[in-house]
Amino acid sequence: MDRDARRMRGERPFYFTNLKAGEGLARIVDFIVEQGGMPETGTKTAKQEELQS
Repeated sequence: MDRDARRMRGERPFYFTNLKAGEGLARIVDFIVEQGGMPETGTKTAKQEELQS
């Protein structure tokens, strides 16, 4: 999957997630907030999760 994603996406970002289990959701939220200019909500970001570890 990684090879296919890199070939199709090129230099554009991508993340492997399991949204059904919530794995990777914080990274997607971070990306949308940072790159899309959306205001943060109550959703915990990947950065916040790292700080708690």
